[in-house]
Formats: sequence, structure tokens, C-alpha cells
Amino acid sequence: DSSAVKGDMGDVDTETPPSYSAGLAIVYLEARRGAVGNTILYELPKNDGGGKWEVAGINDRYHPEALADLRAMRPDRREAYAARYIEEYTLKYTKLDQVALREGTRFFVLDTTFNRGAGGSAMIVQQALKQLNHSVIMDGKWGPQTRGQLAKADGETPSLLLQKLRDSRESYERNVVGYRQNLWGGMVNRWDQAHKIAENKNNAYHF
Repeated sequence: DSSAVKGDMGDVDTETPPSYSAGLAIVYLEARRGAVGNTILYELPKNDGGGKWEVAGINDRYHPEALADLRAMRPDRREAYAARYIEEYTLKYTKLDQVALREGTRFFVLDTTFNRGAGGSAMIVQQALKQLNHSVIMDGKWGPQTRGQLAKADGETPSLLLQKLRDSRESYERNVVGYRQNLWGGMVNRWDQAHKIAENKNNAYHF
């Protein structure tokens, strides 16, 4: 599944890094690819929750306009469009561009936001921060306190923070969204891959 707020390229903030490295990493995790490597249209399982069709996680339930654009364009142009859309969309709701974060931490939180929406990702981040004894209110909202405490944890214990974020993501899925047997193995693998990518990005990152 992906995010719980409808969006399109017309309602996103375009002031983001030109490389869209987080968006590209999310597309890498989300996309199904054809024989020549281009992202393809994929029919979702009935209990996915994201509608019927998607391209790189951009589905017809929450992102109908963006999916329509992707379906209409040449397959070799989809990846760049999807990366930009995902990064701008998730930054709009989290405003993580307002704080200094390691690249991997930023990616992991934006990936969480794309999958679980702004409210879900805020709860996941707040739960992880609580477990690390940071002062946050569990209100499911992205605000200055949550962003500030996230940046503080990222500066102090980045690897531990990523592990807590990964564990919190699984806990949220099981306890809030609900366990779905046919999807669970794939989701666990997805979270583990995102965690590994985030660690690698952080290890290569310097303020």
C-alpha cells in the first residue's frame, strides 16, 4: 500500500534536491519491471488497500492523477517522474527539508510516509523516538517537536534510531493496519531492504 492522502504533481512543493535520491531509492523498492528494466503497470492484490493498479507504488486510490500521467507516458520516462513525485509528495507532508538529517534517515522516513501516509509515519517516528526516551507527543502529526527530536536522535544515535524506526514500522503494521498473511512476507522483506539502504546511505554520509 502507499500513503493515505490523495495527491498529484500539482500539489507538491518543488523545492527539493534535484537528484531525488530518496525518491529513486523508493522507486527501486516499489517498482515492478519489464523485460528491458522499465517500470511497469502492476495489478494489486485485492486486500492491498491501494486500489487496483500501480506503477512504482503510485496507485489509483491515493494518487490517481499521477498514475494517469505514468500510464500515458513512455515507459523509459516513468522512473524519473515517479522519483520526483514521491520525494516531493512526502516532503510536502513531513517538511523534513526544514531539519538536518542524514541521507539514510531522511530516506527511511520518507519511504515510511509514502507507504503509511503522513499520519502513519508520524506515529511510527514518534513511537521510535519514545523508545529512545525523546520528548514527543504521540499525536500522529508532523510538527516542529517531532522533526526536532528526530534530528536530535539522528545526530546522537543514528544506527539505533534506524533500528527503532524499522521495528516501529512493523509494530504499526501489525497493531494498527492489521496482519495480512498473503502480504506479510513481502512487507518484512521490504522493511529490511529499506533499513539496509538507509544504513548504507548513512555510513556514506557526512554533515
